Amino acid sequence: MVVLAVVAVLATLAAPSLRGYTAQQRVKNASYDLAAALTNARSEAVKRNEAVVLRPVTGSNWNTGWEVVVVTPGTSLITNQSSAELTVTCTAAGTGCAGVTYDGSGRITGDAPRLQFTSTGASVPRCVSIDLNGRPGTKKGAC
Repeated sequence: MVVLAVVAVLATLAAPSLRGYTAQQRVKNASYDLAAALTNARSEAVKRNEAVVLRPVTGSNWNTGWEVVVVTPGTSLITNQSSAELTVTCTAAGTGCAGVTYDGSGRITGDAPRLQFTSTGASVPRCVSIDLNGRPGTKKGAC
C-alpha cells in the first residue's frame, strides 16, 4: 500500500509538467509543419515554373490550417488542419497575412508574414518567418 501511495503522489506531481511539455511540443510541431509547407510551396513553384501560394484554409484565419495551391489551375497540393488548442497570430505589412505567393524563381511576391504559434499551457511561443530569398525559418520566442 505504501508503494502505491508513493507512486500516486509522484504521478500527481509529474502530471502538470507533462501537460506543459505536451503543449510545447504541439506548438513546436505545428511551426515545423508550416515551415515544411512553405518549403514545399517554394519547391513546387520552382519545379512548375509558376506561382504557388500557401494560404490559410479560411480567409486570413491561420488558426484553422493552411493549404498549398497552384495558382493557375487552382489545384490544392497540401492541406493541413490546425489543432484546436493552437493559436496562430500573423503579422505582416500590407496583405502578407492573406498568404505567401512564390513565383517560378522561388522568391516571394508581396509581403512576407511572420506567424507566431502559441498554445494554452505552452510557456514559449514559436515564430515562423520568411527571409528575402523565400526560405522559411523557425525560432523559439515571440516574433
